[in-house]
Amino acid sequence: MTEEAERAYRKSLLILERRDHTETEMQQKLTRYEFSEESIVIAIERLKEYGLINDRRFAEQYIRYHYEAYSKRVLAMKLLKKGIRADLFDSVYAEIRETLEICPEQEALIRAVAMA
Repeated sequence: MTEEAERAYRKSLLILERRDHTETEMQQKLTRYEFSEESIVIAIERLKEYGLINDRRFAEQYIRYHYEAYSKRVLAMKLLKKGIRADLFDSVYAEIRETLEICPEQEALIRAVAMA
């Protein structure tokens, strides 16, 4: 690992201290710090290798936390902006909805109460 890649990795650890990020968000942040693309790729691969960055986990946590506050469409848009692929979103959303075992009528009622 080059010295710059090591610095990019250490910077990414500092960024992750505040909150979890998607791979795309991390790439954008490291780019703002003017690390080379090669160093960014190496740093992100290392983060993924150690399980410190995981888009599926990020999507699961985000959807669970915001499930009652936003519609499926809004959640999808917000996560797409963060770099979560549409197919990953659909898969995670379906799993979460199934585990919560909420029928469409209950979901509509929850949203109506939340908006009141």
